[in-house]
Amino acid sequence: MRNILILEGPFCPVRKVEMQWPVEQLSPFTTYPAPSESKSLFTEFLLKPVQLRSGKYICGLGASLTPAHPADWAEWTDELLGNDRWLDSLGRLSQLQPEPFRVWIMLPYPVYWMYIDTKERIDAVKVWIEEFTSRFASSPAATSLQLSGFIWGRESVHENDIPVVQGINDVIHSMQLRSLWLPNYSGARVQEWSGLGFDEAALFSNYTGSGPITKDWVRNACKSALVHQFGLQMVYGIGKRFRAGHIETYKEWITHYIRSGGAGPIIHRCFYLKPQEMMSVLPIMGNILRFMK
Repeated sequence: MRNILILEGPFCPVRKVEMQWPVEQLSPFTTYPAPSESKSLFTEFLLKPVQLRSGKYICGLGASLTPAHPADWAEWTDELLGNDRWLDSLGRLSQLQPEPFRVWIMLPYPVYWMYIDTKERIDAVKVWIEEFTSRFASSPAATSLQLSGFIWGRESVHENDIPVVQGINDVIHSMQLRSLWLPNYSGARVQEWSGLGFDEAALFSNYTGSGPITKDWVRNACKSALVHQFGLQMVYGIGKRFRAGHIETYKEWITHYIRSGGAGPIIHRCFYLKPQEMMSVLPIMGNILRFMK
């Protein structure tokens, strides 16, 4: 069972904090909390931008409201490859492990109304991918990390995004890399994920323990994942939006998923948590991963 940890940054508008992931902050997530255990905690990581320091968004719903232009996308590349942050930190920690860490990078989303046509949207992302992979290949991190591939930057695929997704996935595959999608359970085109060219997908049920989304969404997402060969997202949250017990609900149904033969990746998603807040759920992560491994 593959477990992938999402790392968010460089700025979180909800928590009003910068997150750059230096070695000191990342290290606890690569080793088990118990000193007696020598196994790695996480060995696969998904790097996701929330908001740029300029206040613009390069993916997610925010990209439809305050979108970053392609010229702004370079800020995401600079963040990823900066000294003692993100990929550089993971590379240093990976050198301490028997196998290289695997990393996934979330792509900028080309908002349709900023481009002339579909080809221009695909080309904009293609240029970013080529520039990122070129810079990554010449960075120190490339010697100790394995770049697995890229993630589509939205939880749905709407009608005008279909040819864009397919074109970008063709670009990714031409580079011998893989494409991953993190769809919302109720998102558009979810069950068509394989036909859209994605190699893997992991469902987000949207359950937080409060609001109109009930535990049934977690159960139904689990059942859908088993039928349609998705992975699942394991959610950790704190604050008003999340009620105590939501983690246990996710754990219950992900356990069911695994025991029922589910083989997709489990994506561990800490909702807008500061690194120090993520530390508070680290023992829970450790217990869950002991079972999954």
